[in-house]
Amino acid sequence: MGDIFSPGVKDSWIEQVLIQVRNNPHHTFQFLTKYPERYMEFDFPTSNVWLGTTVDHADHEDRIEELLGCGCSYITFVLVEPILSSMEGVDFSGVDFLFVGAQTGPNAVIPSREWIYSIKHPHPIYKENIKRFL
Repeated sequence: MGDIFSPGVKDSWIEQVLIQVRNNPHHTFQFLTKYPERYMEFDFPTSNVWLGTTVDHADHEDRIEELLGCGCSYITFVLVEPILSSMEGVDFSGVDFLFVGAQTGPNAVIPSREWIYSIKHPHPIYKENIKRFL
């Protein structure tokens, strides 16, 4: 698992993945990246693809605009994991699914309840690793 839309990943590699996506319409493929602006460079099938991005800090809210900016009919999702700041003022309204999780492992940042409750979305989905902080 990795971010195939990271800088330095060749377009030809991404196209090879997308060939498999097109050849397997009976499967749903979820793409998650910190570089959603690259989504617009490729032709995704719309029937079996979800496009997502990670927003762990309010400073990265521009990723949501990039994700939604293609004006396409994909199912979209945002992963707020780990949550590292308040999300006050971040607009998640156009996102289909919003998943929220905490950082795990040694030296993990403990999320404050205020950070978690600052997320405004009609139906956030809380991962098990964050439920103890609610």
